[in-house]
Amino acid sequence: MALAAGVLAAPGASAQTAPQGVTELSAGAALAWSHRDLYAVELGAGRRSGQARLALAAAGGRLSDGWGGRVEARGQFVLLPFARVGLGWYGGMGAAWMGGAGQRGAVYLTALTGVEHAPGRPRGWFVEVGVGGGVRVSAGMRWRNFPNWWPQ
Repeated sequence: MALAAGVLAAPGASAQTAPQGVTELSAGAALAWSHRDLYAVELGAGRRSGQARLALAAAGGRLSDGWGGRVEARGQFVLLPFARVGLGWYGGMGAAWMGGAGQRGAVYLTALTGVEHAPGRPRGWFVEVGVGGGVRVSAGMRWRNFPNWWPQ
């Protein structure tokens, strides 16, 4: 009987050790080098559950000789997603669209790797490097909204 009670109580206990719904917002700079170079300001939003993150990023700025933008949706796998100190590494894949004024847009499959500072804290910096329609580098700050019971 005690064993059955312990087995039934275990899922509830582990659910409180790691938050399952972490909302993230990010802001930074994005650079994409290809046959059309993009130098832009990037804003992003994401939702993290366990080691998985779904993210959307939009960047706008100078594209070749005009103005343009890039929108990217991606899924990521985060190593050590709730580390309160140190670095958290992640990788992912997705799809992006890049285009601009007077230029035809294009869709790309993307892959990226990144590192962020203290992913278990309410905020930290990040740096990403990716490929897909050229090489992309992004860096900035990420803000996270944890459940109320998560220690800040």
